[in-house]
Amino acid sequence: MRCAMLVCLSILAVAIPALAQDLPMVDYSYNQGFEEGDVPVQEWVSNGAYDINFMGITDEKAHEGTHSFKLDITIKSGSYHYFHVPLRVPLEGEATFSGWFFIESGDNSSATLGVNLIYPPTTHSGVCGFNGIKGPTGEWKQAEGDLVEYAATNAEGIMARYVDGATGAHVGKYLDRWALYIKGGVAGDRVVVYVDDISIEGRVPDDKAYQAEFSGRWTDYADKWTQRIAVWRDRLTASEQRLAGVPDVPEQLTAVVTSTEDALAAATGQLDTFERTGYARASQVSELEARIVSAEQAPAILARIRDALDRDEQLLAFEVPAMSNARIFPGQLAIPGGPVSEVAISACAGEYESTSLVLFPLADVTGLMITPTDLTGADGTIPAAEVDVKFLKVWYQAGRSIGDLKNKQLVPELLLNDSALVRVDPDTEQNYLRSTAEDGTETYVLASDTESAELGGVRPIDADTLQPIDLPALNLQQYWVTVHVPDDLPAGEYTGSLQIAAEGAATVQLPMTIAVHPFDLEPSPMTYSVYYRGRLTLENEPTITSEHRSNTQYLAEMRHLAQHGILHPTIYQAYHEEALPRALNLREEAGLATDRLFCLGVTTGSPTSQTEIDALVERVKQYKALAEEHGYEKVYFYGVDEASGDRLLAQRAAWKAVQDAGGFTFVAGYKGTFEAMGALLNVAVLAHAPIAEEAVKFHGVGSEVFTYAFPQVGPEEAETFRRNYGLHLWKAGFDGAMDYAYQHGFGHVWNDFDSVRYRDHNFAYPTVNGVIGTVQIEGSREATDDVRYLATLLKATEECKDDAVAEAARQWVEDLDPARDLYVLRAEMVDLILRCKALK
Repeated sequence: MRCAMLVCLSILAVAIPALAQDLPMVDYSYNQGFEEGDVPVQEWVSNGAYDINFMGITDEKAHEGTHSFKLDITIKSGSYHYFHVPLRVPLEGEATFSGWFFIESGDNSSATLGVNLIYPPTTHSGVCGFNGIKGPTGEWKQAEGDLVEYAATNAEGIMARYVDGATGAHVGKYLDRWALYIKGGVAGDRVVVYVDDISIEGRVPDDKAYQAEFSGRWTDYADKWTQRIAVWRDRLTASEQRLAGVPDVPEQLTAVVTSTEDALAAATGQLDTFERTGYARASQVSELEARIVSAEQAPAILARIRDALDRDEQLLAFEVPAMSNARIFPGQLAIPGGPVSEVAISACAGEYESTSLVLFPLADVTGLMITPTDLTGADGTIPAAEVDVKFLKVWYQAGRSIGDLKNKQLVPELLLNDSALVRVDPDTEQNYLRSTAEDGTETYVLASDTESAELGGVRPIDADTLQPIDLPALNLQQYWVTVHVPDDLPAGEYTGSLQIAAEGAATVQLPMTIAVHPFDLEPSPMTYSVYYRGRLTLENEPTITSEHRSNTQYLAEMRHLAQHGILHPTIYQAYHEEALPRALNLREEAGLATDRLFCLGVTTGSPTSQTEIDALVERVKQYKALAEEHGYEKVYFYGVDEASGDRLLAQRAAWKAVQDAGGFTFVAGYKGTFEAMGALLNVAVLAHAPIAEEAVKFHGVGSEVFTYAFPQVGPEEAETFRRNYGLHLWKAGFDGAMDYAYQHGFGHVWNDFDSVRYRDHNFAYPTVNGVIGTVQIEGSREATDDVRYLATLLKATEECKDDAVAEAARQWVEDLDPARDLYVLRAEMVDLILRCKALK
């Protein structure tokens, strides 16, 4: 699975003008056959080094004519090396790209032709490679594509990633160069590629008229952005005034005031940057919102602390939203939440629901511990064991997006029972992972270096239950509290408490109430999957990688997936008479669904001879028969990952053979896959933001469409995964999600710094005997639950006997805006369900 571009959606409701149909159009034609003139190809960008053995026009090979461009390099380091020819072409109307390339050598590298696209007035761009091929081709290969269609699709993803509230319709779309992309390779590899007959043809807008057109479109966005800036400034001004009105504080509170003032200053600085730039990333907007909320909460926090000091209290609790992208750090005293006197959660029977607490000591505390009690109601009990309290561990990661390897930063991510499993040294900015030998001996090994030699043989083991910690004064600790409501629990209120205790301090009894709704959640109408790479070892030995598992590890991770609503994870287990049945049995034991199985243990490849196709059919039938013995109704077999062009079309015979043998097909890919494969693809897993028109196409032939890389697993952002993989997917008409990946370590799975290509993709981290969860998979679970609440509302609407209420519910669904506050949307759905069922 090649890593696709990260996107993170935050939609702003704005009026977007239709693409202009009456712009003056001009014919455009660019052809480069390298038959005469100077060499137009230039060095562009690389993340490593290489030696140029030859770069220029040659008569050694030619697709047509007598000459071509030849590139001969020896790779010294790095994973990509790009070469280009600058151009500038507006990309609306019609424009297609075609070029030919011949890879003579480079077994470990891939090469392709493509383009780079820019989106003014922003400074952002996107690359597109057509028909990439690894290793020698032995013949000329064509790279081709529809530039206008790709630019429109790519613009949506780029805007979602970098420009909060904008869409592709707001910006201009230009080709600014065609390029030769060399990717992969190892030191010493010699890559020789020939290029010929580059052609760009079409009818595109007149450049001057087009600039005026997209400038007008951008004005719509800019006006809304200006309004948002004004609202944020008003909130900051009000916060500054409230903070200035706070009476003089005791010396112990000086740090709180300073922290709040720092948050205000940082927010003001961000706003100034936003105003100069004219836009910001969704993650930057989340940071700003967190700072503003912290400032707004500061007076209440200061009052609560002052009161605690008067009462000689040592420990305070604050509640913050769990499903948030706000990052809270131990020494950060600006808390994006308020003092809490009671924890109140609402959920349905069988549901998992989370909140988050921040404990704030006013003096040094030792043995700090949170212990839940049973929650009792008139008709039953939620046992204390169903209230899971974990540390939210802050540690160093390489960056924010999957390709961000140069911005080392502290990140709240890991949900631990024992905070000491990972030690963080802020002075050296290093992580250390605890390894527990079989005899119980504990050692710490470096887990944040560019090499992972020390992690060889590491044995991380978390505690079975929450452990006490020591906490210095004014250093907060964030906890994650998840309640699992028993499946058969009657509706009603269930009350208990979270007992917060520390040595030498009075125990805080924090009341806790769980309101169980008087209705059951419908199953998700969408299929939730994830690329799960783990395979059972024949030796049944645990390994700390993303690839191999003991029975204990496999079962723990399958249960973890099931608990998070991911009932259809892929299976990479190859056919094996002992290991495959064992894996399928463990999946069943964990409670995963058996209506369909997404298999990468057998993949289709691109066979062309009848002998090869017959062999594929036999593998499919063999795997399918064993899966059916274990109760699986449908088995899906994976094609060539992220293929396009010739590589995609070359699979047609294989996919038809799979379907004729009773199997089904699925694969990750891009827009344009439908036009190439149609009904031969049963489940298309399309990259980036969901496009409603693609769902319509696949549904028209009885196929389904999922999404991934929206964003790809990696960013430690609960709200992003909740927002992008829940109601937004449903609104686009998509059938499911299959993000990449549950775990993929590009070096060691516990070290984010030992790859030059990507950050590790982790929804969870392996231990010897279990699994460590993260905030991002918690967001994924809430996405699933949002869709389940919507499905429950839709059914309640159909059964509603009050026409006025039913119509109000239908209108609410019709007007559903997934960009709104998701907590508010959930509450509104609950209210409408209750009204439809005449329970309110």
